[in-house]
Formats: sequence, C-alpha cells, structure tokens
Amino acid sequence: MASLFLTTSLFSYNSTITNNIKTQPVNLFSAQSKLLGGWRPIQADQEPRRRIHHPKQLPSRFWDRLPGAPLTLTALRELDSRKAVKHRRKRKRVAALRANVKLLRNPMQDVDVTDLRGYPNPLLRTTKIKAAKLGLGTDGIRHRSKNPQDGQPPASKPPEPNIKHTIHYDAAFKLHILHQGVFAEPDIAAPGPRPYRVLPKNLPQVFDLLDSVSARLDGVAASQADLDSFAAFVELVAGADTHSRIGRKIIPLLEGSSQEGSVAASYLRLDSFAHLTDGTLPAGHADRLYGSKMSSVKNTVLDALFNYIVPGTRPHAPIAPNFFLEALVTDDDADVSLLQSLYHGMLGERAILKLRAHDGGSNDDDDDENEDVLDGDAHTVVATYQAGQLEFRILHAVSSPAGGWMYIATQLYTYVLTASAEDMFTGFGAYCALRRWAMERRQEAIAIANGEAEG
Repeated sequence: MASLFLTTSLFSYNSTITNNIKTQPVNLFSAQSKLLGGWRPIQADQEPRRRIHHPKQLPSRFWDRLPGAPLTLTALRELDSRKAVKHRRKRKRVAALRANVKLLRNPMQDVDVTDLRGYPNPLLRTTKIKAAKLGLGTDGIRHRSKNPQDGQPPASKPPEPNIKHTIHYDAAFKLHILHQGVFAEPDIAAPGPRPYRVLPKNLPQVFDLLDSVSARLDGVAASQADLDSFAAFVELVAGADTHSRIGRKIIPLLEGSSQEGSVAASYLRLDSFAHLTDGTLPAGHADRLYGSKMSSVKNTVLDALFNYIVPGTRPHAPIAPNFFLEALVTDDDADVSLLQSLYHGMLGERAILKLRAHDGGSNDDDDDENEDVLDGDAHTVVATYQAGQLEFRILHAVSSPAGGWMYIATQLYTYVLTASAEDMFTGFGAYCALRRWAMERRQEAIAIANGEAEG
C-alpha cells in the first residue's frame, strides 16, 4: 500500500513539472546572445529565407537567355557538355540497334556451346583482366619487379597553386548583367541623352575626402623609420605571391590597428543573399568585407530584410556590408577580379538601399515600389589590390529602363603603394578613410530602418 502511494505521488510530481515546462517557455539563447556580442540564432521561420540556392556553375538556362554567346572558356565547356549529352544519347541508340542486329544474325546465341573445342572460358578471361588491373600475376600474387624503380612509391604531386575559382566572371557574365538591366557602364563620352544619372551626386565629397588625406602628407619629409617601413613593405609585396600570404601580410597593413566600429570577415561565401538577376549566377565569395553587428538592427528589420542584408550563414558575420576588397596575385586577371568586386558591390549597395527603403511594410521585395529611395548618392565602396596597386570604386543605383534598380560603378583614385613612402601612406590613409565613409553611410541606413533617424 505504501509503495502504491509513493508511485502515485511521484507520477503526479513528474506530470506537474512537465506541465510547468510546457506552459513556461524558456529563452535558451538570451544569455548566450549577450556573451556572443549580440548574435542571435536563426529562428525557425527564417529557415526558408536563409537557404538560397545558388548554382555552383552556370546552368544551361544562363546560356539560353543570353542574346549571344561570347567565345569564353565557360562557353566552350557548355558546348562540350551539350555535345557529350547528344553523343551519349546517340551511342545508346546505336548500341540498341547493334543488339537487335546481332540477335537477328545469330538466332542460336542462347544455346550452350561451352563443350565445343576451342571455346574460351569467360571466367578465366575476366580473372586475367582483373589481375592485370591490380598488378597481380595469373596466380593472384604480386611478383617483385626487376626494375628497382617499380618498387618505389609513386612520387607525390606538387602542391597546386592557390588559384581563385573565378572562372565564371568573364565576358558572358558581363553580358548577362548588362542584358538583365542590373548594371550599366559609366560611359560619359557616349552620345545621346540617358534617363539616369551617370555619376553619383556625392562624388565631389568623396574626392574631397581623398584629397584631404593626400594634403596631410604633402610637403612632409619621410623619416628614417618611414623609409624602413616602406622598404619592408616592398619586400612583403614581392614575397606575397599567393592569396593566403596577401591576406596574412598585406591586408593587415591596409586596415591599420583599428577598424573603427566596423566588423570584418574574410573569405565569406555570400550564399544568403537573394539572387541579383534570374537565379543563374553563382554565389559571391568576398576576400574581405566590412559591415555592422547583427545586434545593431532590430528584430523586425532583420526578419523583413534577412536575405538582403545578411550575407552568409556564418555566425558573427557582418550584416549589410558595403565595403569589399578583392586581393589579386600577379598572375590573376584584373578584369575578372573587377567583375567579381562589382558583383559584390551591387549586392552591398542593394542591402543599403533596402535598409533605407524599409518602412515596416510588406513591399520590401519589390524594387519597383521603392524608386523614391534612389537619391543618386553612392553608398558602397569596392577596392582591388594587385602587386602593390590599390584601386577604389564607388557604386550608386538608378532606375533601370527595364524596371527595378540598375547599378553604376565610378572609379576613384589609383594608388601605387610601391612607388614611394608617401604614396604608401597615402594609400593606407585612403583605405581607412573610405572604410570610415562607408561605415557612416551604413549607420545612416540602419538608423533609417530602425526608425531612429533624426528629422
């Protein structure tokens, strides 16, 4: 009787605890998010939006929608793949026809003729073929070769060079973004009027910022310490022949000791961004990008614009990045990396414009309804580094004739960091100044999205 009472009490106690757990939800991530610098985990309702499928290679519909196929390596590969498919289909049909013809010519092929003299044993022949492939004798034993080199292990392959997988950034890629109406070349000398602004309105302010950096170093004689630093930098540039070495030795010198409120990430795959065109472009892969912390954006803004401001699924990744750096080695193609940086810059400029256009409504996915946010200013900076040369460009958006937003890139100054100590420090200062300028544009957009903008 006592044992029955004890069992009943324990059952009622466990059911009470279970009901309390079900009725009182516990936030398991509140304490962890504070320790992780405000990072919030992905909620269940955000799963469909964060998983954006990007093709790893250019699909067939990419080439079908092009107005013309330029002669590139990717186009030749697509041609080979299509020919291979046709050849496989033809080979299957020929094999089927040959089987039918063989059946007609030899109607007694199902008769057992293994007792006839001179008939080869198929099992023995198969065994010999397998043994030859494995390097074995007919007795199934690997015999020692008389050649001393045969017994040595095969020489290891030399390490493959560190090459960026940017093969799809070619003339076909450029033709695609031009045909889709998301990019326009700033050809100022082109005849005829255009319905959009070629240069951004805040371009004079950007040039004034860069000129102020150069003015601080004009007439200042380089000290011996500056000359020593310049000589060490030239040696680093000569020795940085791979992307990993550039990331370890050159980029920290460009950034300086402080990032001034920006959050940086390296080699981040931009697989959470929504498609820029028709879903045929692979995801971007930035060498270096700068954005803000996720905690700086309200939850409502983050839920509404997740696939426009969150670049990747990596924790602590910066959101709304609008400063991108592409590092090149000497053997890289500058035109290829330029297209890659412009692709990343268009995604970053779209993120800033989405934040500026956010008003808490449900029209965040339509570019046509947010044309009033196109103020003609640039908000994104892209930089390319190659062999001691640093180039900057800014991007702004205009209304596309095809509908939606169209992005235009404007080139700024180019700095040859290996020319002199003054040019080196001027380039470093320009990098930090433009990064600070991009941070200010990003903070303004976040304040507008959060409803905290003044006036």
